[in-house]
Amino acid sequence: MGHLSANTKSLYFNAFTNGVVPGAIETHYLKGRDREMDSLLHTLDLAKERGVSSFKLVEGPYGSGKTMILSVFEKHALKEGFLVSRISLGSHNNFSKPEIIYRDIMSSLKVQADQPVCEFEDLFKEWLKETKKAQSQAEATKKIYHVISELQKYHSSFAQVLLVYIRSLINNDLELSSIAAGWIKGDYNLPYEQKKKLNIKGNIDRHNAFDILRGFSKLVHLLGYNGLVVLVDELEYILNERVDIRLKAYTSMRHLLDEIGENKWHQTVFVGAQTPEIVTDKEKGYYSYEALAQRIISGFDDVGRLQDFRNLTIIPLSRTSDDTFIEIGEQIAGLTKCQVNPNHLSKLALLELKKNEKSAGKEGVVREYIKYFVHLLELSNDNPQMPIFQVNR
Repeated sequence: MGHLSANTKSLYFNAFTNGVVPGAIETHYLKGRDREMDSLLHTLDLAKERGVSSFKLVEGPYGSGKTMILSVFEKHALKEGFLVSRISLGSHNNFSKPEIIYRDIMSSLKVQADQPVCEFEDLFKEWLKETKKAQSQAEATKKIYHVISELQKYHSSFAQVLLVYIRSLINNDLELSSIAAGWIKGDYNLPYEQKKKLNIKGNIDRHNAFDILRGFSKLVHLLGYNGLVVLVDELEYILNERVDIRLKAYTSMRHLLDEIGENKWHQTVFVGAQTPEIVTDKEKGYYSYEALAQRIISGFDDVGRLQDFRNLTIIPLSRTSDDTFIEIGEQIAGLTKCQVNPNHLSKLALLELKKNEKSAGKEGVVREYIKYFVHLLELSNDNPQMPIFQVNR
């Protein structure tokens, strides 16, 4: 970890101390997840090389490393030239309303790991500038109308508003370009008079949101990216909702699965993260909507043996080994001063983890281990002479 600056090491250590994943986490921090990451990275290869879209669900208990694996995958996808949007479910978005899913995705776009979320306007202005610079006016116009023609295949209103947006940019009509961009990003509070300027009547709603999002996945490719990656964290939030809302959320998920399975999306990868309860809870989970369960629950034979890992919809995170925990401890110790052998601290943290696992009746997870390790590390730095630390110094 010598390549990390002192400031970055401090930021990483503070993040681990608070039980969260550091921003733009580096790949080598993902320990013991090679098989799971291989399955996810395979989806990027399928999208780039064969134009095939994918739908994956990373599953593990709270604190098992789902957010970490999504963060590392996000960094890989950005490096490979994909546009990435990462959202989390909660009270504002429970996956039951496609129009809100669309709006959240459009407001969370990223093109580089070390930069903040970018606006749709920034994506398109850059493309338009490069198009006009690289080609004659006639060729640029032809390219623009090719884009509009392609998007007509997905939804006519989307193509219409995008054309208005492009024309307003060319004519420096900031008011009209702002209205058009607002509609494209899913702003459903646009006044009637503003929408009238776009030559359309409706909004992006539950009836057309996925069609327009599919069109956007095509637009992403036309803008020069290798595809669209959508990451959805905390899918288990759906379990907290009323039965009618859960049904709508599962219907949205089934709709996505079917369309991706039929490859109606253009070079798109959806990856969700969930706890096991959304599968094991027969009353509220996927099994409460049989049509969805049949599409998701697969990959095991009749005696529970895992089939081809790359072909699974659900990617279960395997139990972390003691050796992997020790490697994680060494990495964290390398972020700050450590006056005690980190392997000894790891063994102490593992003892505490297993004691907690036995009393709580649940499998030890990475977040709990990191909490114990950081506590011991800070304690040993303040009190290196304590008897508990007088081993293998």
